[in-house]
Amino acid sequence: MATINFASDEAARGFEANKPGWYEASIDTSGTVPAGSTANVTTSDTATLMKIAPYSRILDFYVEITTQEGATATADFGISGDDITNDPNGLDDAVNLNASAGTLTRGVFGTDAGMAVNFGASGGLITMNVDNDLDTAVFKIGVLVARGQDHA
Repeated sequence: MATINFASDEAARGFEANKPGWYEASIDTSGTVPAGSTANVTTSDTATLMKIAPYSRILDFYVEITTQEGATATADFGISGDDITNDPNGLDDAVNLNASAGTLTRGVFGTDAGMAVNFGASGGLITMNVDNDLDTAVFKIGVLVARGQDHA
């Protein structure tokens, strides 16, 4: 099992403590990830899509299809971190990445389990696990995050 890292460092995005902000990232499974390795995702991989800052809480989450996979493609979007219980489908479960371009799916305004989690001092990650191999899909994820004060 490989970990494929699409994540960028959220700290560069400039969100301030105690202020909500949208994180957005475009994920291209046909290209290369920042480390230069292939971005193809297989059923045995866990893809890291985004880093979440310490002392944050996810308020909303969406996936928007840019380019469909071209074959059956289902993905689960979840969270992981040192200070939380990992939940591999806690943000959105069984998203169809072969849907038409422009299709938007979303977690339901805090009712998904991953949106009830307060990340601790280590922050966390948004992850993706797939039921089918991906090599064509391009999609955007968006996450509304509230930031708490650092507790150091």
